[in-house]
Amino acid sequence: MTEQNKKHSLALGLCVKNNAIGLPKCFENISKLRTLFDKFMIVIYYDNSNDNSLKICVELAKKYDLKTVVMNSNCKNPVTNIRTVDIANARNNILKYVYSEECNDYNLFGMMDTNKYSCQGDIKIDVIEKYLNDETMFDKWDSLTFAREPYYDIWAFSNDAFQLGCWSYPKVVMALYSNCYTVESYQNELIQYIKNTLLAEENKGKLLPVDSAFCGFGLYKKHVFKGCVYNGYLTDKYIDKELLKKNLEKYPLKKVNTMVDCEHRHFHMMAKRLNNAKIMVACDQAFTYFYSY
Repeated sequence: MTEQNKKHSLALGLCVKNNAIGLPKCFENISKLRTLFDKFMIVIYYDNSNDNSLKICVELAKKYDLKTVVMNSNCKNPVTNIRTVDIANARNNILKYVYSEECNDYNLFGMMDTNKYSCQGDIKIDVIEKYLNDETMFDKWDSLTFAREPYYDIWAFSNDAFQLGCWSYPKVVMALYSNCYTVESYQNELIQYIKNTLLAEENKGKLLPVDSAFCGFGLYKKHVFKGCVYNGYLTDKYIDKELLKKNLEKYPLKKVNTMVDCEHRHFHMMAKRLNNAKIMVACDQAFTYFYSY
């Protein structure tokens, strides 16, 4: 892409903890992603690791000549040891930097997971470019994530009758509440819904509106998400009440099984309810197939 065609600037957030295996491929993909933007930088939030993740980040940023800021490198910020809560804290600290004066010239921010499975396939720059530089496409989204097969991140996903997180249901149901769903049966219904929508052949190339989605990589318009935060604790504050009612009628639940939640769900729903954010999933795959736990 020529310099004249680059219309946007991106501050890309990375949460890093024990990610030594996944970081090399992530940075390789980031070096390609950078070519789509007029200005580009990485904002890393680091949590104390048992491997050499921090050293790898510094070395790879230098190798690919990437403007990089590392937050919490001395690991002074407290952790709760609740995974979603600590990740939400990391993402919120990235947001603080993204919305600071240092990033005034950036109109987009992004989040990319650095684990060993999320963004380990080869990034498809041409797919992402379509949603950035085609003005008609760009105007249709405020949050942009991508389909992938298999679609592993079902906890971050919400739409229609699936307003509760996929871990909200119990493993087993007492005979007294035999009409209620278990976590397995609810997740199976959710996975089938995703196959019938995001992964349907007839939807390839389309943007589909949802209440929440992530799956390892997302782009966001800064002005729409200003004031929104991630939250790793369970809350129904920004869940659409009519859709929640539909959820419980279709997939009965006696009692929520957890007090934690995927941090993305709160973030997306908050932006949608307060700022009318257009939360979209592109029914294109932005990474080549890679699936490994």
